[in-house]
Amino acid sequence: MSAWLSRHKVIKRIASVTALFAFITNVVLSDAWAAIDKAGAPHERMSSYSPAPSALLDPGTFTIPAHLGEIKETWRAPSTPSTIHHRPSTVVHIQDAHCNYAAQHKIADIIEYFNKEYDISTVNLEGGKGDYDLSVFTGIADKKIREEVSDYFVKEGLVSGAEYTAINSPDNIRLWGVEDAGLYLENLNIYRESLKGKGEIDKQLRSLRHTLNNLKRHIYSKELLEFDVERAQYTAGGIDFKDYAVYLMDKAERKTIDIKEYRNIELLRRSLEYEKRIDFKKANLERDLLIDRLRKILSNVEMEELVLKTVQLKQKRISPRDFYAYLVKKAEGVNIGLEDYLELQKYTAYISAYSEADKSTLMKEIRDLENKIKEALYENARQKELDRLSGNLALTQDLFNVGLNRDDYRYYKEHEDEFAVYNYISFINREAPLHGITVEFDAGIRELDTHREKMVSFYECSFKRDEAFLKNMKVPRKQSGLHPLFAARGRSYGPVVGAASGGEPVSPHSLRITILITGGFHTENLCELFREKGISY
Repeated sequence: MSAWLSRHKVIKRIASVTALFAFITNVVLSDAWAAIDKAGAPHERMSSYSPAPSALLDPGTFTIPAHLGEIKETWRAPSTPSTIHHRPSTVVHIQDAHCNYAAQHKIADIIEYFNKEYDISTVNLEGGKGDYDLSVFTGIADKKIREEVSDYFVKEGLVSGAEYTAINSPDNIRLWGVEDAGLYLENLNIYRESLKGKGEIDKQLRSLRHTLNNLKRHIYSKELLEFDVERAQYTAGGIDFKDYAVYLMDKAERKTIDIKEYRNIELLRRSLEYEKRIDFKKANLERDLLIDRLRKILSNVEMEELVLKTVQLKQKRISPRDFYAYLVKKAEGVNIGLEDYLELQKYTAYISAYSEADKSTLMKEIRDLENKIKEALYENARQKELDRLSGNLALTQDLFNVGLNRDDYRYYKEHEDEFAVYNYISFINREAPLHGITVEFDAGIRELDTHREKMVSFYECSFKRDEAFLKNMKVPRKQSGLHPLFAARGRSYGPVVGAASGGEPVSPHSLRITILITGGFHTENLCELFREKGISY
């Protein structure tokens, strides 16, 4: 199929997430900035950079400028990259926000950044199969008109950010669709069918949720009900993560639940303790005073190094933790004691603790802590059963909204019988009369089970597509007689020629880095597959 025409709007609605993620802070060293600004604006300096070898893209240390996006997760394969000829050693996985104009242009900027800085020119896309024919756009000779026309189609949701980049930089970027056409169409048809009954499904789920919430007011203890409300507000976005985490830690302490077994929660707790004791204004002042003292002691070469580190911090090429560790080490190296910089020391400890926490694992620990707190709050089996039904109903809603992550889906498959409508009807019929609650079930409520089974086939098909993505991903190949680091960028592609395939050996890092763009729904399963296959990301 023609790849850019095949990317219909319905499948684009399957999932919507922000593009590429990282965790950052922003600290400005004013004296150093003054020196940097004289050398030119960051954008002007970047345009003069020569492309860096892609071997320098190390997933363990990689950062991206904050204005482009955030890194959600990185993983470096513990062993050498795979020698399988079609498999990349590293994947830059960009999470798509389908049909979002601003996000698509941000994705275009991200692709340009990787192309200029790391010479990565292959972009693999969900929603297409094989080569992309963009000649209807690239045939427009006037570059300005071509850019305006392609931008119009981005606004209409008919051209993606990756396609926009390839249209306007056809010599540098090549797109490749990674879909299995049969699986794609099967997935699309299942989703279209699910939309037909969505109104009725939502109506039945609302009715069950209303009844269960009503029963909670009668069956839950005051403390359990308060906990349930707090969690619901956090889930709905009414409470920010920091306040909710503090609430959980306080509740755990009152229930004598030791959070030290949760490494990342403990790191978060420690960083929040540091934060309470820091005078940030004074910490900034002490940092500037330390910089001023270093300026009087350091050699010109060392001062240039400090300015370079500052530039790297500003461009998010090193983390705040690494920068402040460098600053402290430099001070100690010239015998500057930090006794007079107490707030700066606190800030350095705060940054270190905060940076050390693994954000994805932290969320899993939070969920586990929630469950432990609830176990401590249950007073009887009825409360526990009601909470389980309520949680399962929320997962059912996510199932229909294509919002389950991999762990949620795994839980669903392990407890599938517990999601049957019979369980809700049985509990409600038993408990509602005891509290004077009258419930009349709609005749169509049992159809939820049929719809639910259909959605399971959607998920199973989606996971098969993920396998196809990895199988079909395109990686650049080395060209005979040319420099191995993309001597003719974007012009020659195919399987990597390596020792395993009987060809000329290639560097294990330099040629097998590729970009993959999919909706966020695929992210968790893809990351799991990357780890299984030994692919860094």
